[in-house]
Amino acid sequence: MDDGTVLILFIAGGVAMTALAFYMAWREKRALAAWAKQRGYAFSEWDTFNVAGRCRGFPAFNRGRDRRVYNIVYGKYKGYDFCFFRYRYTTGSGKNRSTTRLQGLLVEGDLCFPCRISMRPEGFLDKLAEVIGFDDVDFEYHEFNKKYFVKAEDKRVAYDFFGRDVMEYLLMLPRPIHLEVLGPHFLFHYHWRMPLKFFDRTLDTAVGLFSKFDRLTKEKYELTEEAEHWSETFYKASDPLLGGVVPQKGKGLFGG
Repeated sequence: MDDGTVLILFIAGGVAMTALAFYMAWREKRALAAWAKQRGYAFSEWDTFNVAGRCRGFPAFNRGRDRRVYNIVYGKYKGYDFCFFRYRYTTGSGKNRSTTRLQGLLVEGDLCFPCRISMRPEGFLDKLAEVIGFDDVDFEYHEFNKKYFVKAEDKRVAYDFFGRDVMEYLLMLPRPIHLEVLGPHFLFHYHWRMPLKFFDRTLDTAVGLFSKFDRLTKEKYELTEEAEHWSETFYKASDPLLGGVVPQKGKGLFGG
């Protein structure tokens, strides 16, 4: 096989891979739109509601460059405003260039926590950091401490958040989750491309978590009228893909 043939095959392979990537992206977008329509939710290919801006207080949205939020499904589930979305960002350059993709679920809860709280499955590096003095938030629940790594700007808020019922609920989940909280906004994100069949289950997971907060936590962090200012940051939208859904600045994740 001569050099010209090799070059042609190489180019043809590249074109085929690019075409396949476009096809897979088109198929995913179509499936998400159909799923949203079937359940009475809305779909947008673009970041119509400035999710990237809304989530800028979360560490996951302050990494890398070329950040993009896309393929958004939004609506209300069991009284809670929610938004599913894909998110990606790039780090490094040249041979060290890497693109990270996340599946996110942003939910507006009915409590308002005054500082950032983050929780993720505990890994080896977390255990090593704890040994050398970089302590996470530890609870009087050994099994939970082994499974999850928790950080909070105010540990007292974390202790209020992670009551016994909340920790037991999180331990019972079939798959560990990543969770970040700020104000009334709960961000669940996953380092994998979530199949549509898991979307309903993920919403149930979020709503189930809200039901596990104890009475004292609910009274202390109630989403009062003053606290609702946390959620008054969305802008009017005129995206034709919304099909007539135009969010207004005000109460609710989408001005509902």
